[in-house]
Amino acid sequence: DPVSSRPCTPACRICFGEGTDGEPLIDIGCACKGDLARVHEECMMKWFEASGKKYCELCNAPVEMLKRLKTPNTTPLAPPMPQLRWYQRPDMVSYLLSCGGCCMTFLVVFLGFAAVVFASDIWPSSGKRTSLIAKLLLP
Repeated sequence: DPVSSRPCTPACRICFGEGTDGEPLIDIGCACKGDLARVHEECMMKWFEASGKKYCELCNAPVEMLKRLKTPNTTPLAPPMPQLRWYQRPDMVSYLLSCGGCCMTFLVVFLGFAAVVFASDIWPSSGKRTSLIAKLLLP
């Protein structure tokens, strides 16, 4: 039988991979014994970081290796952002600026049109007084 003829090699209890020179299996430091206590350091750190627990889920003992090991990838958390008022949030600032820009554009166009209409009523180009609106609407 090929399965029984192979030597039993210890495997990581998380990824089931064998230990190598680059990634040896370490004892997790809980009450588990034998192969249940062996893991890759990286597997253990990812597992406990994802679960958020500080104890072994099999034996419920605290994991001593978590206290001794520090991952090189951990960076200190940034301080929490202060709570911004609704008008200080970046999305609201851009919204308010775009609304203000639209209002200013409308105002400039409206005042320009009103000035042209008013000027055409005051200074007609021919002898008769005809407004610009009448010129536009009537052929």
